[in-house]
Amino acid sequence: MQSIFNTIDRTINWYLKQFRRSGPRGKVAMGPGMIIGLCVLLISCTFSDPAPESESAAETTDNRSSSEVAEVVESTETPSPTNTPRPTATSEPKPLIEIAVNSANIRSGPGQAYDREGIASGGEQFEVLATDETASWYLIGDNGRTVGWIAASIVTPINPDAINQVTVAATIPASSEVGPTNSPATVPPAPAPTTAVANVPSTATSPPAPTTAATSVPPTATNPPAPQPGEVVIIGVNKQDEFVDLQNTGSSPVDLAGWRLVSEKGNQECPLSGVLQPNATLRVWAMAENSANGGFNCGFGSNIWNNSDSDPAVLYNASGVEVSRR
Repeated sequence: MQSIFNTIDRTINWYLKQFRRSGPRGKVAMGPGMIIGLCVLLISCTFSDPAPESESAAETTDNRSSSEVAEVVESTETPSPTNTPRPTATSEPKPLIEIAVNSANIRSGPGQAYDREGIASGGEQFEVLATDETASWYLIGDNGRTVGWIAASIVTPINPDAINQVTVAATIPASSEVGPTNSPATVPPAPAPTTAVANVPSTATSPPAPTTAATSVPPTATNPPAPQPGEVVIIGVNKQDEFVDLQNTGSSPVDLAGWRLVSEKGNQECPLSGVLQPNATLRVWAMAENSANGGFNCGFGSNIWNNSDSDPAVLYNASGVEVSRR
């Protein structure tokens, strides 16, 4: 449009210059011509096709590169939705136990016949990894490490419900020892009484006289010894496994009420009870964890026998008299 106005302006200036230079007749002749020319020019401008707005708009588009345009398009894309974090599931309580005695033996398997692997102190806590078939022994661990087996009778469950869900151990290690037996020991029979025969020698008189024949004294039989009261002695001490074997070597039963078995080193006393039959053997366990092994149990929570120093086992009867030591 600006170019049309410039053309009209130049045309008008040219006609004015010619109009001033021409004479009176020329001015008369040029006047109508100039008017006609202006009309023709305006009509041609009116019917000329103006540039479409779309083309004008196309001419005014920015000259950004395709990479810049792509960046603009990418920036206007809908952002991808963020992943909403899932709620964390609440972990189930672990099957924990706490040592209920001053010290407790940890063994290589579920029973007294297994080797002792270590000692746990009172108040320590462990995780139950498995149980034996009777649930009387627990396989315990600490921070993912297997520690060993411990008797259920000397621990306190912290999460009983969780412990009840623990499964039986897939494999039980073989015991290195044979379990204790309470079979009575065989005592050899007492020797049969012997009969003594006394021979009286013959005597001769002097001067010569008829000799008197030697007389033979008939044998005298001795009575067998009267039965002695029962006698209980210590026949074995196992300090590592904490038990002592007692045997009644007499011929009559012995009531152990009031008797005491003492660990002399620490002066720990174990009051005894029950009746021990003739030739019978009684195994006395010191530790409460061995209550399921039979025999007599003293109920101690920690070891009473010293394995490295001299620590004899001493047996006292109901009168307080020492009757056996080993």
